[in-house]
Amino acid sequence: MLIEQGDTITPNPNLSSFVHPFSFTKNTNRKRVFCFGGSTTLGVPFEKDQKITFPGQLEKFLSASGEEVEVINLGGASFGSDHVLALGLEALQYEPDFFVIYSGNNEFFNHIINLEQSNQNWTYQPQPTFHLLAYFQMFLFSKTAREIQQTQQERWNTLLQAHIQNSEDVDEINRRRNDSIQNAVITRYIRNLRELNKSAHNKNVPIIFVVVPSNLYTPPAISIHSPTLSSTQKWEAELSLIDIENPSCQIKLDILTKQNPWHAYAWYQKARCAQNHNEPHQQDRVAALNLDMLPGRPNQIMNEHLLKSEFPLFLFEPKPEDFHDSCHLSQSGYQTLAKGISAEIVSQWNFSQQKILQSP
Repeated sequence: MLIEQGDTITPNPNLSSFVHPFSFTKNTNRKRVFCFGGSTTLGVPFEKDQKITFPGQLEKFLSASGEEVEVINLGGASFGSDHVLALGLEALQYEPDFFVIYSGNNEFFNHIINLEQSNQNWTYQPQPTFHLLAYFQMFLFSKTAREIQQTQQERWNTLLQAHIQNSEDVDEINRRRNDSIQNAVITRYIRNLRELNKSAHNKNVPIIFVVVPSNLYTPPAISIHSPTLSSTQKWEAELSLIDIENPSCQIKLDILTKQNPWHAYAWYQKARCAQNHNEPHQQDRVAALNLDMLPGRPNQIMNEHLLKSEFPLFLFEPKPEDFHDSCHLSQSGYQTLAKGISAEIVSQWNFSQQKILQSP
């Protein structure tokens, strides 16, 4: 994934559609931080101005400590923990002083790609990034953005319906998924992070994993009906008629969510109704996220496993205005994240010890 050209390291050309162009030298006398993750690490929607991204702002905050620091942004659009692991293992060769991992938004998406390729057990690919990105490029460049937007939800829904159809696939009491896809995604996610954490530890490279937050104020991507629902068309018609500005919406949505407790969007509408009428709505928003059959952000169950892990963690809790959309951050959000991570890094670094440039 990283190409050596003399003393300079650049991304493999296959990654050009997914990363911001970068280059760095094999050896350096500066402190070197690598940042890994998906499009939030890349800095969407500010990826063309890297100074606004959290790696760009992290370099500014760390340099203010008086140390010479370079922060290298290895984030990429659609990258998941498979990509982070592969890049992290390669980056260990290039004198890192710290690893920052912000990954978790693309795990379900990458798993669906594997399902489409009949890789149902999500078996390990020796070069997972090229395996996935070759598919992305073929798919993206053969269709327009509008065509993709119109077809992807139907495509994913069809796949998910084939794998999530048993009554036990959702815990209706706790309003959360309990299906095989969810379990496979979390197992793979934690396993990848554990391998990277172990490899960094063996090389004496400090590492921190950000507990990736979710924007609960954006709607779920895919909602699936409960298998016990008698008439989906009638139920959907009733849901579409509910006016969440009318106080009666709470009574109606109470009935509909009891009839169809799997449906993530119904819980999202119930939360919006409650908020409009100054009622508690946080639990319903969490339910909508947890029941999303293809979250574009980590759900509560993913983060519960991460919080129970042995990894060094940084808990990032942004305000609603710190989000740009369902998973990407606003300019203030990237700044807040960079400030928090820089403080954590400075507390771990020994600034009295100068880095010695090694000859190649």
